[in-house]
Amino acid sequence: MKEVSAGLILDSPAGILMCHRVSKDLGPGTWDIPKGHVEPEESMFETMTRELREETGIILEELQAGEIQDLGLLEYIKKKDLYLFYTYIQDPPAIETLECSTYFTNSAGGETREVGFYCYSHDLNLLYPNLRTVIEKLRIW
Repeated sequence: MKEVSAGLILDSPAGILMCHRVSKDLGPGTWDIPKGHVEPEESMFETMTRELREETGIILEELQAGEIQDLGLLEYIKKKDLYLFYTYIQDPPAIETLECSTYFTNSAGGETREVGFYCYSHDLNLLYPNLRTVIEKLRIW
């Protein structure tokens, strides 16, 4: 059975909220959206709101967001599918206010923030190629 990650396409006049793992390469094809693994007994919506909070500090209920559209389960990669939601906000949180609260163990054995960089962009070429393909197929815009 494939793993499923749930996430949010948070759109605004400035573009889609994108996040990036701590890395030296911030170029095209290396950015992601806030998303992550579905925990046991957790709904897709609960996963999306938890991942958004953990990876950005954004509390969905506090945003003045429009309707949250359920885009459903989408094919992603061989071992994983995505369950996506979409919303539009007129006034997105400032990049400098976003902060990741989750960590992973790096190759040196130390802890590193899971996400270290953020941007808003309309350029889907910044996204991982497989994620870009999924989002382009949605034809949201």
